[in-house]
Amino acid sequence: MSLPLKRAVIDTNVLVSAALSSKGNPAQIMNLVSDRKIQLFCCPAIKTQENIISAVEELGILVEPPADYLALVSESTDSK
Repeated sequence: MSLPLKRAVIDTNVLVSAALSSKGNPAQIMNLVSDRKIQLFCCPAIKTQENIISAVEELGILVEPPADYLALVSESTDSK
């Protein structure tokens, strides 16, 4: 019998930070999600690429989150 996955609730800041640096905790979280070791939860408002890119642009950051991060967020479970 397998144990249930641990869960992580993220916001846009985690995704942006993970895109900026592959060495910090946010990147480690996204790597665990990518490896299917934790289950990702986020609010519906950040589940579209347009909303994520908009948040990044508001911060004046000239980096686009990696496509695999965007895919993981779009597949995530809605937090309630």
